[in-house]
This record gives sequence, structure tokens and C-alpha cells, in this order.
Amino acid sequence: MSTAYTETPENFAALQAYVLTDFSDYKPAIENADLVIFYDTCAVQHHAILPEKHQKKICDYLKTKNSVAVISKCVLMELAGDGHCIHSRVIGYFKTLAENDIKIILFEESCIYDFLIEAFQSANAVNEKLRYAVRSFNTQTSTIKESIKKDAILTALVGDGAIPSNKDLCAHFFSSVRSNKQHGDNLGEQLIGICIYMMLHLPAEPTCKFTIYTDDRGAAGAISKSTKSIPHDVTDKQPGIFSSAKLFQAMLEEDLFMDEGELTEAIRTIYPSNICTLALMEKSDLHTEEYTFTPSELSRLMFAKNTIKIAF
Repeated sequence: MSTAYTETPENFAALQAYVLTDFSDYKPAIENADLVIFYDTCAVQHHAILPEKHQKKICDYLKTKNSVAVISKCVLMELAGDGHCIHSRVIGYFKTLAENDIKIILFEESCIYDFLIEAFQSANAVNEKLRYAVRSFNTQTSTIKESIKKDAILTALVGDGAIPSNKDLCAHFFSSVRSNKQHGDNLGEQLIGICIYMMLHLPAEPTCKFTIYTDDRGAAGAISKSTKSIPHDVTDKQPGIFSSAKLFQAMLEEDLFMDEGELTEAIRTIYPSNICTLALMEKSDLHTEEYTFTPSELSRLMFAKNTIKIAF
């Protein structure tokens, strides 16, 4: 039985002033951005606990990339949790983003259809991309899998029969799956993955424009594996996948941290003891390896130029 999540938090009014909710407003914002960041739940929560000075540095970085931040409906549900309220720290972080000119989009996942129908002019073509995206996340234990079992329309979607021509199929899929959300099912990340998988097919958009911020390595791996399954003759674009550690290194490259102490403080806020990274040690590794560092050790390595390159 699904847990009682809500799609509209009880304190949504406190958040509403900082987000774009109408498709007519956020469609051009996404199209005109150079970087579209889909925020996973854990990344929002991690960045929300950073001191405001570091949150503003994130804003400064995002502005250098002409970015918009995207919060999917399922991520909003996860942020509201059982209490059906968004934590004041999260609202505070969104306020900081908005007041520093970063547009925040409350993204109804099913609007992915409206992006793709404009490009492909066919419900069948859009639904075909939905079929392969859903298949790539249709694992044995997922909420998606259980939702499909109970729904004949969704069973047909992932089957081997004719591609459905139903123009409401995207809306039906996303609403059905959200209604079955369970604790700990990583559904927010999986639906972000499906959206990114589909948006990579947009012909006019460059590689890595669609990026996920997440500190969940399992989610990052699933999205990477899924999008790499797209045949290269269909698209050779890939998503951007950033952990907080990788984001901090990118910010350092833009000179947004003054010294090791400041960077250590940011890392330690999210990872109080140790942080596990996938990284390339420039002088010794041919491939990324897993390393565990204290916040101060990682900060020191990041400030030592050409020493470490963080992959996740």
C-alpha cells in the first residue's frame, strides 16, 4: 500500500512566490537556459543546510552557466514527506535562489510530452521514447514496476506491441506512478531520469544541458546506465550528473571559494566525517576509482591544482 504523500504541500503558499508553476512561463525559461538542473531530493536537502554565504556561491556559479533549477512534482512530494510540509530550511534555500536571480521551475513531469510533441509532431513518436525510457527504469523492485503490473494501459506501454497513440499517455503514466509512491523507493530520481532520457532526444539541445544534482550514487548510476542505452544513431548526447563534491570543484574552478577553510566548511556541512567520491587522481589513475577523504583532506586536494578530478 502506498504511503500518504501529497502533491500539494500544506505550506505551498510559502514556496509559491519563488517558483514558476505555469508551463507557458517555464517552457521558454528551459529553452533559453544553457543549463537545466534537475534537483534530486537529497541534493536540495543538502544545499538547504549550507550557510547562506555558500548558497549564494552556488547562485553565482549557476549564473555563470545561465542555469535554471528544476524541482519535479515527485521531488516536491518527497520534500513534503509524511508531514505534508516543506521544511523551512528548504523554503529558505529556494528564497535565496530566487532572490539571486535563479529561476526555479516546479516541473510537472507529464509536460515532457509538450516539449517533445513540438519537435516530433507525433504522439506515437513521443510515446515510443516514453516506452524505452520507462523500460530502462522498470526494475524488479521499483514502484514503477508495481504500478505497471496493476495498469493495463501501462502494461501495453512497456510491451512489445504497437506503440500507443494516446496523447494523454505521459500524463497517465506519471500520475499513476506518483500515486503509488513508497518510502525509500527513489521514485523522484527515477522520474527525473525518465524526463532527462526523453529530453536528450530534443534535436536542438546540446549535450549535458540537462543535468541532475544528486548525492545518491545509486540514482546517478541508474541514470547514466539508462541514457547510455540510447543508440548513438538516435542521439549521442549525455546528461550532466553532479554530486555536491563535483559541484564544489566546479565552483572552485570559477574562483568562488577563497581558501581551503571556506571549502572545508562547505564540504563538512554536508559530510561531517568522511566523504566517499569517485575520482581520478591525476598522477596515478587511468580510470576513476573510489576514494574516501575527510572534508579537510578533500579540500586540500581540490586546492592543489591538477591533483584530483571528481567524477561523482
